[in-house]
Parts: sequence; C-alpha cells; structure tokens
Amino acid sequence: MNKIIRNREILGGIVFFALSLYLFYEISHFPTTLERYRSLGPAVFPKLLSWAMLFLSIALFWQGLRKNRSAVLSFKFSSPAFRSTAFIIFMLIAYIVLVDAIGIILWGMAFMIAVQVALGERRPAMIAGISVVVVGGIYGVFSTLLRVPLPGGSLFG
Repeated sequence: MNKIIRNREILGGIVFFALSLYLFYEISHFPTTLERYRSLGPAVFPKLLSWAMLFLSIALFWQGLRKNRSAVLSFKFSSPAFRSTAFIIFMLIAYIVLVDAIGIILWGMAFMIAVQVALGERRPAMIAGISVVVVGGIYGVFSTLLRVPLPGGSLFG
C-alpha cells in the first residue's frame, strides 16, 4: 500500500477516479424519456463533467507517479489554511441545507462573500463585484437561458 499511495497526487487521482465511476453509475439511472422530445436529455451535462473528472483524475494519478515521495496528509489543525478549508466546507454544507429556505440570490451572495473573506480577500469593492457577477451569472444562465426553476426562498415569502 505504501508503494501505491506515495504522495497527494496519487491519492487524489484514486479518489477522483472512484468518484467519477460512481457518478457514471448514478447517471446511468437518469430517466431517458425526455430524449424523445429534446436532443439533450438530463444526463448530457453530468456525463460530460464525469468524463472530464475521469480524464483529469488519470492525469493527476500519472503526475503522482512521476513525482517523488512526499507526505500524503500533512496538516496542522491550528493552521490558517486548515481553518479556512474547514470553514468553506461548513459553508458548502450550510448552502446545500439552507438554499431552499433562504433563496439562491440572497444565500448565494452571503456564501460568496463569506468564502472570499475566508480566502483572504479584504477589498469590499472586489468582494461585492465578484459576488454580484458570479451569483448574477449563475442565476442568468440557469433561470433565463436554461429555464431551470431556482429556489426563491420560502423563509421570506
């Protein structure tokens, strides 16, 4: 086992390869009834992303084979990087749980601001600009172009 997992790239390649195979399995259960009416069924975009993840995980694994041995998991719980990562993971979980109640625009803006601050951005104009562009872009693409119903927030009306 020590020869197989000798650095982070190899471990990441294995994990993402397994995740992409799991995604392919889940996508195979998507309904195909809409493909009669539209040229693109519900599995098209997830399948494209799964293929990209599969190829990138193989590239990451290959890069790990070419690299020297290094610590696979070395971090300090008190380091700022660990705290920022833990906060972002917490925010992702909170986003998933609360987006239906708060709504994608309001909660998306709060999420983007919190993540930018956690990553070290301190300029208010930059934080506001990036948040508006990202959340507005996501809302515009999914709601307007793709006509996907997005959560409006049941908490506020």
